[in-house]
Amino acid sequence: MNEKRNPGREIFLAQLVLMKECGKKVEFLEDSEVEKLKPAIHEFSVPEELAGAFFAYHMEFLSHPGGCTSINGAFFDDEDVKRGVWSKFYHFYRPMVDMIEAKYPRLQFSVCIDPSYDDTTSIIVIAENRHRCDMIPVPVAVLNESWKAWRLPFDSPGDPESVYAELEQIYSGMDARMQRATIRSYMSKP
Repeated sequence: MNEKRNPGREIFLAQLVLMKECGKKVEFLEDSEVEKLKPAIHEFSVPEELAGAFFAYHMEFLSHPGGCTSINGAFFDDEDVKRGVWSKFYHFYRPMVDMIEAKYPRLQFSVCIDPSYDDTTSIIVIAENRHRCDMIPVPVAVLNESWKAWRLPFDSPGDPESVYAELEQIYSGMDARMQRATIRSYMSKP
């Protein structure tokens, strides 16, 4: 039986994989905290090998971090708070950018993050021609968002389907902008 594709879940898992590959995990997690998170691991159907990354993800994106990054979290950097905020946003958006880049192999995508620990952090994703192809005439901003690092990115962070839907919505917005840009470029050619 074919299971229906869930792009939001694919993004969520890709976020966890990136965090794991980059060694983003919670350094100090009490056994009681691990026990509290077991139901969430089950609800989100997190593969066992990604549980450590999920603990960090949960601390930063699914529960209030208590600051721009959680003091015990994977992105906390007491020497350079902005670097920690940058890393938090990068690990959130990069998997979506990788998916969109795979769909448009003739283009390259840059993730630009202006981190702030006391105001909004701005995220811009730019698409440009990879070589001398003419797929798009000028660089295109496919994402331009801002949010405060201490706020949660999800309206219903405890509900997996809501989280997946919101991740898919961000990705779909980038894809729609790319489709419009490539159509406009195609239509403007002589």
